[in-house]
Amino acid sequence: MVRGGWAWAYREYLDRPYASAYIDAEKKARDKQAGLWKERNPQPPWEFRKQMRIR
Repeated sequence: MVRGGWAWAYREYLDRPYASAYIDAEKKARDKQAGLWKERNPQPPWEFRKQMRIR
């Protein structure tokens, strides 16, 4: 999902041996403007959930 541009790489939860693979996949997807990166300012899921709690 990260490679296709449909998910963020959650840096907070990534374990050391896999972190760079996910971060690199996200960077490549952003560079290609794939998936959610087509949007000008995509909303991270943690911000969306925070907004839902406030309502």
